[in-house]
Amino acid sequence: MKRAIAVLPLIAVVLVFAAAAPAFAAGPDVQKFERTLPFKAESQKIDLKVGDVTIESVEIKNWPDAEDFAKGEKDLNDTKTMWVVFTYTNKGSSDYKCRYAVTVPDPKGAEAWAQDDATRTLDKGKVGDTNRFGMKMKTHRYKLARSMKLTFEVWKK
Repeated sequence: MKRAIAVLPLIAVVLVFAAAAPAFAAGPDVQKFERTLPFKAESQKIDLKVGDVTIESVEIKNWPDAEDFAKGEKDLNDTKTMWVVFTYTNKGSSDYKCRYAVTVPDPKGAEAWAQDDATRTLDKGKVGDTNRFGMKMKTHRYKLARSMKLTFEVWKK
């Protein structure tokens, strides 16, 4: 019985590492890019080309409305989830993967107001397709944020 109990912590450690999200692809075929754009609700061109793939644009959707902003002004801890939507075209015959990372920095240089990342497939033969993921930010900060930093890591699948 003592032996079985001693093995349990080791099994738990192995399970934690096995369940952890896989790291993005590392290797010579990964291409990395950064862009800094204004933080706004309009679609913005990126035109990032990697092989047969073009990441065309980004748009923040689910922008707070007047009621959301009123609530956010009363409760400074109120949050709103935005959808970061990337549009891409893959005219090639191979799928690609892209790790998108988005950061909305504090204009005064303190800790980022919002940040998240996601890895998605850029499917072969798709034109004008989208990938998206959600990020939360305090509602009152949507009007105060000035920029967003986009980081891309793209590789053939």
